Amino acid sequence: MKLKISTIPIDGLELDFSLDAQKLRQSFGSNDRLQQAMQTAIQVKLSVEKQREHVHLKGNFELALQPTCDRCLETFSYPLQQALSVTCMPRTMIDEEDDGLLAYHGDQIDLAEVVRDQLVLSLPMIFHCRQDCKGLCPNCGINLNMGQCSCEAAVQHA
Repeated sequence: MKLKISTIPIDGLELDFSLDAQKLRQSFGSNDRLQQAMQTAIQVKLSVEKQREHVHLKGNFELALQPTCDRCLETFSYPLQQALSVTCMPRTMIDEEDDGLLAYHGDQIDLAEVVRDQLVLSLPMIFHCRQDCKGLCPNCGINLNMGQCSCEAAVQHA
């Protein structure tokens, strides 16, 4: 979704929209775990304010991911609700030391790109289906959350 900056009224703008999961998945690499985990649309609510060239985006997004646990390799539901607060400025006004600012080109901001970037930043580096996930037996590969294995390595799992 593209936001045309010149159409933002002086008193701001409220946006409530969804981003299609399939279109967003295409922007991730083919082996990216997020591509497989993203199954539902992202619901986005934003307040947009403009002060000269600065555009402030504040709101939240939510979605339900279906990632794979890094310990036991089972797929599980991971609901995510995340606040978003971003300031955008023209690329020509931002130097390399301006952390926390996003650049826009011309008269448009790609809101899908902003939400995608914020989504990636909000995710954990490792997904666990639960805090006490026991993972897989390194010897026979059985999911230790489902039961104990009978191999020699079973003594080491306890």
